[in-house]
Amino acid sequence: MDINGDGFADILSGCYSQHGYDFMVGSFWVLYGDKEGKFAKAVELKGNDGKTLMILNEKDAKNSNFDIKNICTRPYAADLNGDGKLDLVSGNFEGSFYFFAGEGKGAFQSKAVELTDVGGKALKVNSGHSDPFLVDWDADGDLDLLSGGSDGEIVWAENKAAKGEAATMPKFAAFATLIAAPTSGEKGGPEAPSYSVRIHVADINGDGKLDILAGDARHSGGEPRADLSEEEKTKHKALQDEMDKVSEKWQAIYSKYWKEFEEAVEKAGKKLTEEEQEKLWKELVEDKMEKDEELKTTQKRMSELQEELGKYLTPWVSTGNVWVYTQK
Repeated sequence: MDINGDGFADILSGCYSQHGYDFMVGSFWVLYGDKEGKFAKAVELKGNDGKTLMILNEKDAKNSNFDIKNICTRPYAADLNGDGKLDLVSGNFEGSFYFFAGEGKGAFQSKAVELTDVGGKALKVNSGHSDPFLVDWDADGDLDLLSGGSDGEIVWAENKAAKGEAATMPKFAAFATLIAAPTSGEKGGPEAPSYSVRIHVADINGDGKLDILAGDARHSGGEPRADLSEEEKTKHKALQDEMDKVSEKWQAIYSKYWKEFEEAVEKAGKKLTEEEQEKLWKELVEDKMEKDEELKTTQKRMSELQEELGKYLTPWVSTGNVWVYTQK
């Protein structure tokens, strides 16, 4: 897509979380193309306030140690509001969708607006990892919203705007399922996508109908090897039993400090500022855990056990497939 309107295709990307911030930021990046089909080094998109473009503003993002709305961004550029300028629509870890109005030539308003259906309910992929693709899926002249999802489903929200209606923001229906998520027995198998499905829509076979390309992620390994001897099986079980006990011990120590922190926050009530809360966390959790010798011994043993257990397990493999759904 041509983000800055110079006539050359560019590459647009989101990210999990950008380095350089003290909170989680799924920023947006673009590699601008040139007439030779080459691309410049990726640069971070800024909003019209000159700051990093992000779904949540800095204040809201900092109010959470892990805000799933602000990470795993997946942007798509299209003229959503009909003003002739490219806008951005982004998915995220949570599964919701946010809109950044375009100002032309690759500039975007900094304020993100959550997309909702005609009933005012937030559009959301229930399994998370929303992946927007804007296209006229039903061939009625307006942009519809399609998305993959973490569980492997593919959904769409029809644009319910009346034909010939003045160009405004789309009036999306609630999500309907185009392709259901595979069952647990199908996941990872050869007949259906696995997890974290990302989509692209195009006429793949040239029959005049839109089809769907779906990429997935699949992971295998970590199970006991099939060739283990009886002696090795016994050793593996003993190690796993010890790992379970050591892990419970670590959790108990951590929970003690977490409870102290929660009690301190509750005691302080609404008067506690963000900075004061961060200070309490450091004093009551981070600093105490760092000085806790029992915790250090527990962590060391967990690391040793993990290494030992690895000798009895199949290796971890991460890969993925591309699937094609042709429209009838």
